[in-house]
Amino acid sequence: MLTQAEADALIAMRKSFAEMGAISLAPGVDSTHELVGQDEQERFLLDLWRGTFRLSKLRFQERARKVIVLVRLDMVCYEQAGMSAAH
Repeated sequence: MLTQAEADALIAMRKSFAEMGAISLAPGVDSTHELVGQDEQERFLLDLWRGTFRLSKLRFQERARKVIVLVRLDMVCYEQAGMSAAH
């Protein structure tokens, strides 16, 4: 368990991907990527998910110490009427 102050410090810590490369988020696929904290001692996991039937449904979640969820963002993206994907 973390205190709120510890969680806030981990959330605020600058992070980078452990392995560089493009991320492809195919429909219905969970993808997990390792992040390294600025201090190079803390490790994080970035979980990505995209819906199967509603392709516009996305979830981003950051975990510390493999099991502690620090932040999570669930969203549904809607295209504005009259706008193409190129805009």
